[in-house]
Amino acid sequence: MINILVAEDELIMLKVLEKELSSSGYFVQIAKDGAEASNLCSKNTFDIILLDIKMPFKTGLEVLKEIRLASKDPIVIMITAFASIESAVQAMKLGADDYITKPYDTNELLNKISQYAKIKQHKKNNDIVKDNSNNNFSGDNILIREIKNTINKVKDLNTTILITGENGTGKSLIAKEIHKNSCRKNLPFIHIDCAALPENLIESELFGYEKGAFTGAIVTKKGKFELAGKGTIFLDEIGVMPLHLQAKLLNTLQEKSIDRIGGTNRIPYEARIIAATNENLEKCVENRTFRKDLYYRLNVVRIEVVPLRYRKDDIINLSKIFIDRFIKSMNKYISTVDDEFWELLERYDWPGNVRELENVMESAVALCDSEILTAKDLPIRICKDKFPKSDSKQNRIKISIKQQELLTIMAALEMFEGHREKTAQYLGISRRTLQYKLRSYNIK
Repeated sequence: MINILVAEDELIMLKVLEKELSSSGYFVQIAKDGAEASNLCSKNTFDIILLDIKMPFKTGLEVLKEIRLASKDPIVIMITAFASIESAVQAMKLGADDYITKPYDTNELLNKISQYAKIKQHKKNNDIVKDNSNNNFSGDNILIREIKNTINKVKDLNTTILITGENGTGKSLIAKEIHKNSCRKNLPFIHIDCAALPENLIESELFGYEKGAFTGAIVTKKGKFELAGKGTIFLDEIGVMPLHLQAKLLNTLQEKSIDRIGGTNRIPYEARIIAATNENLEKCVENRTFRKDLYYRLNVVRIEVVPLRYRKDDIINLSKIFIDRFIKSMNKYISTVDDEFWELLERYDWPGNVRELENVMESAVALCDSEILTAKDLPIRICKDKFPKSDSKQNRIKISIKQQELLTIMAALEMFEGHREKTAQYLGISRRTLQYKLRSYNIK
């Protein structure tokens, strides 16, 4: 069902719109002033929002700014008097999708909303397909079954969860899996990548700020903790959060309330917290780059995601899912996969984990010029250790996983003449993960 918010200070018109839209099959909520509209937007997800420009307490333009700061998703239609058409133009510049002028024809408005509702419904259907096709959290490995069992136990609790594992293992997918199977599934899921945000923006993104708190703070902005409502906050790459913000986050988790920058009052929050990291937090605590008290506050229920090299029985099943997806998206016809193709996949150690496997399958399908996927469609790094056909014991060199990883990294570095960014891209891992591995092998 399409969710619509109508914010209008003329009560008769508000009731008329609510009745007409409800009878047309939409789920409708109403607000009689800007403050009420702002409050509803912070706690709910709407597909279409009708905003009167002139309202008490907060104008429609102020509410529009808040909506666009929090999300780009809702379709926003502004309602304005004909005499203030300039305001409508300003609204379009601020991110409004459309506007109507008073007095307006109700049937014309309903037709306009119907057209936008079809667009939103089409997008929702596509998102469902995309979400199902992008679910890489698959496999029947015993370790994956244990993770799924843990998710089932904790999904509806308020307990904080810490997800650990190497890059590319699917930590964010597990966080989403917890949310979408929980009682919070219809509430916001807010993903905050602590590694991607500049240090000077993390605090304002998490906790928000008051108007006038600093130069450029022209309006009050709600942080992610407030915008999440009773949903889920996913703090990805928590291990790289600066120490001074770790202290504020610890206080937030302990008090179950936040302080906006420049604010004087604490604001309670009700969201469930999930954190994830590829760092060894125990070592970070020892090195004093991560607070011990915050570590214990986060590490209530811990889910350790297993690297793909330790669950090789899942490689073929995952590959089939990816191959099928890319055949459809690229509109190709591939009828068979060569046995040697599967053997090479199972032999490789996948330092980039599931993400690397997905990228390799996309590349293989793209490069395949026949109806059969073969070893020639795989990247060189997957095929380079291919054994001779005799495959005799004399031809095999037994080396440890660590040694194999080191040799792979060294070969890639040599290929790209030491260029770290290109090496990381070739290996299917992030530059930071490459740097971490180089340090662990004492390579400078």
